[in-house]
Formats: sequence, structure tokens, C-alpha cells
Amino acid sequence: MIIALERRDIPNVHELLTLVPESALEDPHTQFLMFKVALRTDDHELAVQALDKVYAHAKKDATLLYACVLDAQQNGDKQITITALQMVLEKYEYSAPDGVHMPALIRCTIRLLTSQLEAKDVEDDKKPGLVEELCRLLDGAARKAMQVLKRPEEKDVLWTVGELDWFSKNAYNLALKHCKEWPPRLVLSLVHSCLTFGSIYPSSLPQEAQDDILLRGM
Repeated sequence: MIIALERRDIPNVHELLTLVPESALEDPHTQFLMFKVALRTDDHELAVQALDKVYAHAKKDATLLYACVLDAQQNGDKQITITALQMVLEKYEYSAPDGVHMPALIRCTIRLLTSQLEAKDVEDDKKPGLVEELCRLLDGAARKAMQVLKRPEEKDVLWTVGELDWFSKNAYNLALKHCKEWPPRLVLSLVHSCLTFGSIYPSSLPQEAQDDILLRGM
């Protein structure tokens, strides 16, 4: 089946799937194959269903979920990539499974959401949901960063000054750019995220950097 998928012999894959015993269909590895088939046949409904089942089976091992993310990326399906990334973040509550740099994962998701918001082919009625998710991501990242502040050894590794800069400035810029068009509660959420990140910077920063953070907060 994997060979047939690599050759993009979709009819053969479908035929092979009919031979899979009913008891094995719910296996997450089988669902992962179904997810790959769905992407290659533009069947978004099946892709989401398979992704839900992979998500339901994921516990400490995120391998298959990440495989779904990568496969969706490689196939150029931004919407499914975003959905898969959201599932990873929800599954681990913005904490980092082994071998995963969570701030980088959140950054990747934010960039994809932002690109979807700016895309001309995205329907207008879908954009409010994208805005909600974007604000929720920044809020979740800010809360997690604040929690990690209590564990300095993790803070130094995950939430470096460079990461804090990226998240703080992006929350600020989004709030400034869209303050007239997005609902006030979402703009305030972005402002709150910006201020939270700003409060986590180490006190040893050069004076110029401290002044910049203070100005952004004001």
C-alpha cells in the first residue's frame, strides 16, 4: 500500500484498503494511510476524519501526528496542515513532547494562519475563525511561557530573548494593524499576550532593549 501511495497509484490503494480487516481499520497507522490517500484525492472530509482518529490515539508519542503535519505540508494543503498543527498543540496543551521545540511549532502555525488570512482565495466567512485561532494561539503561548518562567532551566532553552521578541512583536503588530477591523476583545487579547511576553524578559538586557520593551508596552 505504501509503495502504491509513493507511485500515486490511488485506485490500487483504494482496492488494497478494501482488503484490510475491519478490526485493523481503526488502527492509527491504517488511519494515517487513509489520511495520505485523502490528501492525494482532495477528500478533505476523509482527511479530517482520519486525522481525528490519529489524534485520538496519540498519547505521549506524537510521531503519527507530526507525520500528518509533514505530509499535509508536502502536499501543499495549508488548511489541513493548520488543522494538524492545532491538534498537536491541543494534545500537548502547549507543552513540548520529547524532541519538539514548542515555540517553533507555534510560530509555524501562526505563520500559516496569517498567510491564510491574507490569501485572496480564502472565503470571507472563514476568516473570523482564523482570527480567533490566531489570538488563541498567542494567548496559549503567552500563558505557557509564563508558566515556564518558574522553571529557569526550561525558560533558557525554550523561551530565549529571540523567541520572546518574535512573539511579543507579532502580537503587538497584529493588534496595531487590525485594531479597527477585528473585534475589540480579540485586539485586547493580542495586547494582553504582548504584555505577558514583555514581562518575561530577563532583567539583564541592555538598556536600549529594555527601553524598546517599555515603549512597546506603553
